[in-house]
Amino acid sequence: KLESFANTIEGVNDAFENSIRLASYIGARENGISRGKAAQLAKNITVNFNKHGEYGQALNAVYLFFNASIQGTARLACGGLNGL
Repeated sequence: KLESFANTIEGVNDAFENSIRLASYIGARENGISRGKAAQLAKNITVNFNKHGEYGQALNAVYLFFNASIQGTARLACGGLNGL
């Protein structure tokens, strides 16, 4: 039962995240942003776990969620989404 519950929660989280990304992409395109820039915006609107520097994977292995923590801090420092 616990595994089934965890799978359900993961599915809901994925659906929510993807809906935010799709809405962001559509909104960007409707405002005249190119496909490439709109896709980049949509991908980075939530924490992008594929984005990391030279030592990102090693630091993420040592400190769980290091990448997400750094991205969140950078967004706060840049004034929210204006830093994208």
